[in-house]
Amino acid sequence: MKKLLAAFWIFIGAIASLPVTADELRPAFLLTGALHRDGQDLSGQWTYSKDLYRTGLTDINGWVAKSRMQRYRDIDVAAVEAKGGVDFFEFDLDRGPIINVPGAWNAATPELRYYDGLIWFQRKFDAQPIPGKRAFLRFEAVNYRAYVYLNGKEVGRHEGGFTPFVLEVTGLLRAGENRLVVGVDSTHDAQSIPTFITDWDLYGGITRPVRLVTTPATFIDDAVVGLRPDGRIAGEVRLQGAQAGGEAVT
Repeated sequence: MKKLLAAFWIFIGAIASLPVTADELRPAFLLTGALHRDGQDLSGQWTYSKDLYRTGLTDINGWVAKSRMQRYRDIDVAAVEAKGGVDFFEFDLDRGPIINVPGAWNAATPELRYYDGLIWFQRKFDAQPIPGKRAFLRFEAVNYRAYVYLNGKEVGRHEGGFTPFVLEVTGLLRAGENRLVVGVDSTHDAQSIPTFITDWDLYGGITRPVRLVTTPATFIDDAVVGLRPDGRIAGEVRLQGAQAGGEAVT
């Protein structure tokens, strides 16, 4: 039995030590040069709501959050309340306090100086989807975990406080006013970078700019020039889109 267990752990160790390729770690989108692409900067004043008990994500039993707790819902709470009835809402981000993005919430107000946990951010913006074009949200950094919703629909999630990430919103962007909500969780654990034990403060928030970026249906996602082991300089251009194969690139 001991030999069997030893063989099992040797097998597990061998799997864990297998090399991971760059392609396996590569995000779905990079949008290199996003600052110079068409789009709009979504930095500025956002509203926010602290979520001490994380009820905007799940209820206390770990089930789907109750509708009255969902900060990301696409609804005008004030208008619903004005009609009367039995609808009940715990929070309304439209009437929440203001915070500047990008920035760490710990430096925004005294009551958030030592806050560590989940906070919801909301920004409304106007947009005009263009036929044949694609739309992406690019976050340069969110510390530490991000839950992104556009017009009440979850777009995606990201973990890692120091790297940019890109989410496609082509099918969710609407003409006129759009509602972007981001849940930001600053909590660290034994698997996070850094871990929860450090010798410096772990600030939370949308700490770098956010942009809405538009691209053609097929676009250059990344371009790299590097020195090969044989001493030659080689370039690579990666396209994203239905017409990516065999395209001429200028």
